[in-house]
Amino acid sequence: MQPLVNQVQPISRIRSQFQVGQQINFKDKRTGEECTVVAENSIPSNMRYFFPDLYKSSKPLLALDMDLTLVNTKIGYVKPADIQMTLTQGAARVQYSVVLRPFLHEFLDSMAKMYDLMIFTSAGQLYADALIDRFDKAQHIKRRVYQQHCTPITENGQPVFVKDLSRIGQSLDRIILVDDNARSIQYQLDNSILIKAFDGDTRDNELEKLEIRLKKVYETYIECGNVVQALKKWK
Repeated sequence: MQPLVNQVQPISRIRSQFQVGQQINFKDKRTGEECTVVAENSIPSNMRYFFPDLYKSSKPLLALDMDLTLVNTKIGYVKPADIQMTLTQGAARVQYSVVLRPFLHEFLDSMAKMYDLMIFTSAGQLYADALIDRFDKAQHIKRRVYQQHCTPITENGQPVFVKDLSRIGQSLDRIILVDDNARSIQYQLDNSILIKAFDGDTRDNELEKLEIRLKKVYETYIECGNVVQALKKWK
């Protein structure tokens, strides 16, 4: 694992946690009316939560990037590979060869006991679903979000898909994101762990090290109720 570095300027994305149907007193800026119930059409589409009921969970959420964090994927028939799959995308058939990061299954088994597990990938949904269904046979991963759920921005003329944790539907003091891309985590650096990109090396042990750290983070979270504080303690 690599320490977090300020490769990008962090942007504050802290906002109130509210739910459709929640009983509160507020002024609807769209209509100017005093309201007591949050209506679906009162929330801008770009601020609606992906999982409005997630806040009810008793577990903290562990959001995991997929490509180069859990797997290494190449286009075409390449050996060695743990998974090979062919998907139809439009008129084309694309073959993928996938190497799973060592200790992946043990890592998911262990983390599912402490955290709600979610994949937060910038990949397309067709490819992501097909791959997750193949490597997560135990169905530890309960939620999935994809490229269309990322926030697209441009940096130095290049597109970047940022993962905004405030859109998920869980309080930010209960969400951890693990990703290999510093630009993807730039909105909530304090909630994030930057992991070394997986290049397919069978000697890789990053998930083993990450499991040890996340167990300590969870134990501290149980004491303080805040994953951000726990992450700071176990850098």
